[in-house]
Amino acid sequence: MTVFFVSKFRIYYEDTDAGGVVYHPNYLNFMARARTEWLHSYPDFFEALRQQKILTPVRSVTIDYHAPAILDDEIIVRVYLKKFKSVSALFFHEIYRYNTEVLLCTATVKIACVNQNLQLCCWPDYQKMLALFK
Repeated sequence: MTVFFVSKFRIYYEDTDAGGVVYHPNYLNFMARARTEWLHSYPDFFEALRQQKILTPVRSVTIDYHAPAILDDEIIVRVYLKKFKSVSALFFHEIYRYNTEVLLCTATVKIACVNQNLQLCCWPDYQKMLALFK
């Protein structure tokens, strides 16, 4: 299973260190924004998460940095849904410099599905979404 989604962002001062290079943990912010945009592309699913007060915390991350992004770069974040299980999802991310296709960063991110008490729970409409993602 691989679902693919793309988001584009610009690098601002707030994303960089004193040298104008993206501060390494900020790549995780770009990935989180891209996953949120991916969720917005499924409005019924996104609304069900909100109504049921379901959270999607990151459980684990494996990240590799390949080249730096710098101030005012435009970047592309590619999101691949690799696995969608009843209480978790596994994403693969690639971040590229826009127009040059220079690979900047790759990461695997596992998220959990938890309720407002931070207990694991099933995704809303899991079977329906599973069928949609195949």
